[in-house]
Amino acid sequence: MIKRLKVKLLVIFFCVIAFSILLQTEARASKKEFSINKDGVLEKYLGPGGDVTIPSSVKSIGSQAFKGCAKLKSVTIPSSVKSIGSQAFKGCAKLKSVTIPKNVKSIGYEAFYGCEKLESIKIPKTVTSIGSFAFERCKKLKSVNLPSGITSIESGLFSGCTNLKSVKIPESITNISDYAFYNCTSLESVTITKNGDLKSKSLPKGVIGEKAFFGCIKLKSVTIPSNIESIKGSAFEGCTNLRSILIPEGVKSIEFQAFFNCTSLNSVTIPSSLKSIERSAFSGCKGLKSIMIPGSVTSIGENAFSNCTSLESVEISEGVTDIGIKAFFNCINLKDVTIPGSVTEIGESAFRNCTGLKKVTMNEGVKYIGNTAFAECTSLNSVEFSNDLKSIGTSAFYDCISLEDVAIPDSVMSIGSSAFQGCKGLKNISIPKNIKSIELYTFRDTGLESVTIPKGVTTIGSGVFYGCKNLKSVIIPEGITEIGMYTFKDCTSLESVTIPTSVTIINFSAFSDCASLESVTIPGGVTMIGDSAFENCVGLKSLTISEGVTEIGRSAFTNCTSLERVVIPKSVTYIGYYAFAHCTNLEYVDIPEGVNISGLYVFYDCPKIKSR
Repeated sequence: MIKRLKVKLLVIFFCVIAFSILLQTEARASKKEFSINKDGVLEKYLGPGGDVTIPSSVKSIGSQAFKGCAKLKSVTIPSSVKSIGSQAFKGCAKLKSVTIPKNVKSIGYEAFYGCEKLESIKIPKTVTSIGSFAFERCKKLKSVNLPSGITSIESGLFSGCTNLKSVKIPESITNISDYAFYNCTSLESVTITKNGDLKSKSLPKGVIGEKAFFGCIKLKSVTIPSNIESIKGSAFEGCTNLRSILIPEGVKSIEFQAFFNCTSLNSVTIPSSLKSIERSAFSGCKGLKSIMIPGSVTSIGENAFSNCTSLESVEISEGVTDIGIKAFFNCINLKDVTIPGSVTEIGESAFRNCTGLKKVTMNEGVKYIGNTAFAECTSLNSVEFSNDLKSIGTSAFYDCISLEDVAIPDSVMSIGSSAFQGCKGLKNISIPKNIKSIELYTFRDTGLESVTIPKGVTTIGSGVFYGCKNLKSVIIPEGITEIGMYTFKDCTSLESVTIPTSVTIINFSAFSDCASLESVTIPGGVTMIGDSAFENCVGLKSLTISEGVTEIGRSAFTNCTSLERVVIPKSVTYIGYYAFAHCTNLEYVDIPEGVNISGLYVFYDCPKIKSR
C-alpha cells in the first residue's frame, strides 16, 4: 500500500517537473517569437512563420503584429484574446487558416487585408465590431456568415474578394458602407438572416453605401434590409446578372447610378416611401420592361432610365413634379406615356430617341416642354397637349417623322427654334394666336401643305419653312416687318405668297429655289430685296416691284428662267452683281433714268433682252 503511494507521488512529481519544463520552454519560445507587453498585448511576432499558436498569456493582438509575415500559414488564437488590432495580419499572403475564439469582440481596420490564400473564416457571435477593409483582397475567401452582434458592414470590408460566393447578413445590420463588396466578381447571393429576438422596426435607419456591390457581375438576387433608408451612388452598378430587386418600404432615395448598367434587371418594385430617383439610377438596365413610379416620388433625375431599351411601359403617378434631362432617353421600345398634371416641366431630351413611342398625353398642369424633349421619336403620331402649356422648347419634336397633325393650344407663348424641324409627315399645324415670334427653322423640312400665320406674329426667323416641299400657299399677316434668311428656301411646291405692306426687308435667300412660285408682288414698304432672295425661282413669270424699294441685292433673281418682264421703280438706287443673271427668257427690262446699276453682270446671260 505504502509502495503504491510512493509510486503515485513519484509520477505526480515527474509530471509537475515536465509541465514546468514545458512552461519554461514555451516562455523561452514566447520571448524569442512573441513580443508581449505587460498588459498582455502581442505587439510583434518575431518567429519564422508556418503554423503558429499564440501563447495563452496574450489578451490582445496588437496593430501590425503579424503584418507582412510572408511565410505564415495558420494561426491558432487562444480564448484569452478579446481583440485583433488594425492591420494585425495584413499582407500575410500565404495565410490559409485562422481560428478566432468566441471571446473576441473586435477585429480592427485592415486586420486581414491582402491575405490572398485565406479560404474561410468563422467569425464568432461575440464579435460586435469589424473595421473597414478588414478582409479586403482576401481573394480565396468563398463564404462569410456575419455574426448577429454587428450593426454595420464597414467600408471596403470584403472589397476585391473575387472568390466570395455567398454572404449571410444579420438583420441587425443598419449600414452596408461604401465599397463593402466592391468587385466581388463571384458573389451570387446576399441574404438576410433573421434574429427572432430582434424587432426590425426598432432598428435605426441605415444606408447601402456608394459602390457597395459595384461590379458584382454574378449577383442574381439581393434582399435589402428593411431598415435601409437610402441606396447610395453606384451601389449596384455593373451587377450585370442582377435580375430582380425588391426595394422595401422605408427607402426614401435611390441615388446616382445606383443600378447603372444592371443589364439583366427585368423587375423593380419601387416603394411608396421613395422621394427621389436620382441621376442615372437605372440607366442602361436593358432588361427592364415596365416601371411604376409612385406619387411619393417628386423628382425623376437626369438619365434616370436612359438606355433602358426593353422598357415598354412607364406609369408616372400624380405627384411627380420633375422629369429630368434625358430621363427616358433612348428607351426605344416605350409605346406611350402620360405626363401627369403635377409635372410642370418635361426636361431636356427627356424622351429623345424613343423611336417606338407612338402617343404622348400631357395632362392639364404641364407648362413647359424642354429642348429636344421628344426629338427623334420617329414613330410618334399623336400628341395631346395640356391647355396650360406655355412653351415648346428648341427642337422639342425634331425629326418626329410620323407626326401628322398638331393642335398647339392658344396658351402657348413661345415655340423654340427647330421645334418641329424634320417632321416630314406633318401636314397641318395650328400656330397659337399668342405667338409673337416664329424662331429659326421651327418648321424646316416638314410636310406642311398650308400655313396660316396669326396676326400677332411680328417676326419670322431664318429658315422657318426651309425645305417644306409640300407647302403650296402661305399668307403672311400685316405686322411682319422682316422675312428672314432662308425662310421659304426650297419650298418647291409654293405657288403663291402674299407679302404684307408692313415688311421692310426680304433677307438673303428668303424664297430661293421655290421652283413653283409663279407670281410675286413686292410692296412699297420693302426697301431691300436681299442677296439671292428669289434665286432659282424657275417658274416665276410675273414680278412686280413697287415704288419704295431702294436696293436689289446680288443674285436676287438669278436663274429665274421663266421671267419675261421686269420694271425697275425710280426709287431703286442699287442693283447688285448678277441680280438678273441667267434669266434666259427675259425680254423686256424698264430701267428709269437715274437708276444706278452698280453691280457687274446684272443681266449676264440674258440673251432675249430687247429693251433696257
